Amino acid sequence: IKSYNERLAERGLVAADETSSKRSPEFAAAVSQLLLRNAALDADLGRFARAHASIDRHLAGERGGAAGLVALGDLHLRQGDGAEQQQAALAAYVAAVEAQPTFAPAHRARGLALRDAGRSEEAAAALARYLELEPAAVDAPIIRGYLTEAGGALGAAPRAGR
Repeated sequence: IKSYNERLAERGLVAADETSSKRSPEFAAAVSQLLLRNAALDADLGRFARAHASIDRHLAGERGGAAGLVALGDLHLRQGDGAEQQQAALAAYVAAVEAQPTFAPAHRARGLALRDAGRSEEAAAALARYLELEPAAVDAPIIRGYLTEAGGALGAAPRAGR
Protein backbone atom coordinates (compact mmCIF):
# COMPACT_ATOMS: atom_id res chain seq x y z
CA ILE A 1 0.00 0.00 0.00
CA LYS A 2 2.79 2.40 0.82
CA SER A 3 4.29 2.01 -2.67
CA TYR A 4 0.88 2.54 -4.24
CA ASN A 5 0.34 5.75 -2.25
CA GLU A 6 3.83 6.95 -3.21
CA ARG A 7 3.08 6.39 -6.89
CA LEU A 8 -0.20 8.27 -6.59
CA ALA A 9 1.63 11.14 -4.85
CA GLU A 10 4.28 11.21 -7.61
CA ARG A 11 1.55 11.69 -10.17
CA GLY A 12 -0.13 14.36 -8.10
CA LEU A 13 -3.22 12.26 -7.51
CA VAL A 14 -2.96 12.33 -3.72
CA ALA A 15 -1.20 14.60 -1.29
CA ALA A 16 2.40 13.61 -0.58
CA ASP A 17 1.50 13.41 3.11
CA GLU A 18 0.72 9.71 3.67
CA THR A 19 -1.85 10.50 6.32
CA SER A 20 -3.93 12.48 3.87
CA SER A 21 -6.75 10.62 2.22
CA LYS A 22 -7.81 13.62 0.17
CA ARG A 23 -7.78 12.86 -3.55
CA SER A 24 -7.07 15.36 -6.28
CA PRO A 25 -9.89 16.64 -8.47
CA GLU A 26 -8.36 14.76 -11.41
CA PHE A 27 -8.46 11.50 -9.48
CA ALA A 28 -12.04 12.11 -8.40
CA ALA A 29 -13.06 12.88 -12.00
CA ALA A 30 -11.39 9.71 -13.28
CA VAL A 31 -13.10 7.58 -10.64
CA SER A 32 -16.42 9.25 -11.41
CA GLN A 33 -16.12 8.35 -15.10
CA LEU A 34 -15.09 4.80 -14.24
CA LEU A 35 -18.23 4.43 -12.16
CA LEU A 36 -20.32 5.22 -15.23
CA ARG A 37 -18.33 2.80 -17.38
CA ASN A 38 -18.71 0.08 -14.78
CA ALA A 39 -22.43 0.78 -14.61
CA ALA A 40 -22.74 0.34 -18.37
CA LEU A 41 -20.84 -2.94 -18.23
CA ASP A 42 -22.95 -4.19 -15.34
CA ALA A 43 -26.13 -3.25 -17.22
CA ASP A 44 -24.85 -5.13 -20.29
CA LEU A 45 -24.56 -8.21 -18.09
CA GLY A 46 -28.02 -7.71 -16.60
CA ARG A 47 -26.65 -6.70 -13.20
CA PHE A 48 -29.01 -3.78 -12.84
CA ALA A 49 -28.70 -3.38 -9.06
CA ARG A 50 -24.92 -3.08 -9.32
CA ALA A 51 -25.25 -0.67 -12.23
CA HIS A 52 -27.68 1.46 -10.24
CA ALA A 53 -25.30 1.49 -7.26
CA SER A 54 -22.43 2.71 -9.45
CA ILE A 55 -24.59 5.46 -10.93
CA ASP A 56 -25.71 6.49 -7.45
CA ARG A 57 -22.05 6.72 -6.35
CA HIS A 58 -21.26 8.80 -9.42
CA LEU A 59 -24.19 11.13 -8.76
CA ALA A 60 -23.20 11.51 -5.11
CA GLY A 61 -19.75 12.68 -6.17
CA GLU A 62 -20.96 14.83 -9.06
CA ARG A 63 -23.92 16.34 -7.20
CA GLY A 64 -26.43 15.60 -9.92
CA GLY A 65 -24.12 15.62 -12.93
CA ALA A 66 -25.93 15.43 -16.25
CA ALA A 67 -23.92 12.45 -17.54
CA GLY A 68 -24.90 10.40 -14.51
CA LEU A 69 -28.53 11.37 -14.85
CA VAL A 70 -28.52 10.33 -18.52
CA ALA A 71 -26.94 7.02 -17.51
CA LEU A 72 -29.66 6.59 -14.89
CA GLY A 73 -32.37 7.22 -17.49
CA ASP A 74 -30.72 4.76 -19.87
CA LEU A 75 -30.60 2.16 -17.10
CA HIS A 76 -34.31 2.58 -16.40
CA LEU A 77 -35.09 1.95 -20.06
CA ARG A 78 -32.88 -1.12 -20.14
CA GLN A 79 -34.67 -2.59 -17.14
CA GLY A 80 -37.94 -2.82 -18.99
CA ASP A 81 -40.31 -1.10 -21.36
CA GLY A 82 -43.17 -0.55 -18.94
CA ALA A 83 -44.73 2.83 -18.28
CA GLU A 84 -43.08 3.06 -14.87
CA GLN A 85 -39.58 2.59 -16.30
CA GLN A 86 -40.34 5.00 -19.12
CA GLN A 87 -41.51 7.69 -16.68
CA ALA A 88 -38.44 7.16 -14.47
CA ALA A 89 -36.18 7.49 -17.52
CA LEU A 90 -37.90 10.67 -18.68
CA ALA A 91 -37.61 12.15 -15.18
CA ALA A 92 -33.88 11.42 -15.17
CA TYR A 93 -33.44 13.00 -18.62
CA VAL A 94 -35.40 16.10 -17.59
CA ALA A 95 -33.22 16.39 -14.49
CA ALA A 96 -30.12 16.09 -16.69
CA VAL A 97 -31.33 18.91 -18.95
CA GLU A 98 -32.08 21.05 -15.90
CA ALA A 99 -28.71 20.27 -14.31
CA GLN A 100 -26.77 21.16 -17.44
CA PRO A 101 -28.85 22.77 -20.20
CA THR A 102 -25.99 22.68 -22.71
CA PHE A 103 -25.27 18.96 -22.31
CA ALA A 104 -26.32 17.70 -25.73
CA PRO A 105 -26.63 13.98 -24.83
CA ALA A 106 -29.34 14.85 -22.29
CA HIS A 107 -31.46 16.52 -24.98
CA ARG A 108 -30.87 13.58 -27.33
CA ALA A 109 -31.85 11.00 -24.72
CA ARG A 110 -34.92 12.98 -23.68
CA GLY A 111 -35.98 13.46 -27.30
CA LEU A 112 -35.64 9.79 -28.18
CA ALA A 113 -37.53 8.73 -25.05
CA LEU A 114 -40.32 11.20 -25.83
CA ARG A 115 -40.43 9.91 -29.41
CA ASP A 116 -40.80 6.34 -28.14
CA ALA A 117 -43.59 7.54 -25.86
CA GLY A 118 -45.44 9.01 -28.85
CA ARG A 119 -44.98 12.61 -27.71
CA SER A 120 -43.86 13.89 -31.11
CA GLU A 121 -43.94 17.65 -30.53
CA GLU A 122 -41.93 17.48 -27.33
CA ALA A 123 -39.55 14.99 -28.92
CA ALA A 124 -39.00 17.25 -31.91
CA ALA A 125 -38.17 20.22 -29.66
CA ALA A 126 -35.68 18.18 -27.62
CA LEU A 127 -34.05 16.67 -30.70
CA ALA A 128 -33.84 20.07 -32.42
CA ARG A 129 -32.08 21.41 -29.32
CA TYR A 130 -29.69 18.47 -29.44
CA LEU A 131 -28.78 19.37 -33.03
CA GLU A 132 -28.36 23.04 -32.08
CA LEU A 133 -25.79 21.95 -29.52
CA GLU A 134 -24.18 19.23 -31.68
CA PRO A 135 -24.83 20.07 -35.34
CA ALA A 136 -22.04 17.74 -36.52
CA ALA A 137 -23.17 14.79 -34.37
CA VAL A 138 -22.60 11.40 -35.95
CA ASP A 139 -26.31 10.65 -35.75
CA ALA A 140 -27.40 14.08 -37.02
CA PRO A 141 -28.82 12.72 -40.33
CA ILE A 142 -30.93 10.19 -38.44
CA ILE A 143 -32.16 12.82 -36.00
CA ARG A 144 -33.04 15.14 -38.89
CA GLY A 145 -35.05 12.27 -40.35
CA TYR A 146 -36.93 11.93 -37.07
CA LEU A 147 -37.64 15.65 -37.12
CA THR A 148 -38.95 15.44 -40.67
CA GLU A 149 -41.06 12.43 -39.69
CA ALA A 150 -42.49 14.40 -36.77
CA GLY A 151 -43.35 17.30 -39.04
CA GLY A 152 -40.56 19.43 -37.61
CA ALA A 153 -39.13 21.99 -39.96
CA LEU A 154 -35.75 20.79 -41.15
CA GLY A 155 -34.58 24.38 -41.09
CA ALA A 156 -35.05 24.38 -37.30
CA ALA A 157 -32.35 21.74 -37.02
CA PRO A 158 -28.99 23.26 -37.90
CA ARG A 159 -26.77 21.33 -40.28
CA ALA A 160 -23.07 20.81 -39.76
CA GLY A 161 -21.04 23.65 -41.20
CA ARG A 162 -23.74 26.31 -40.88
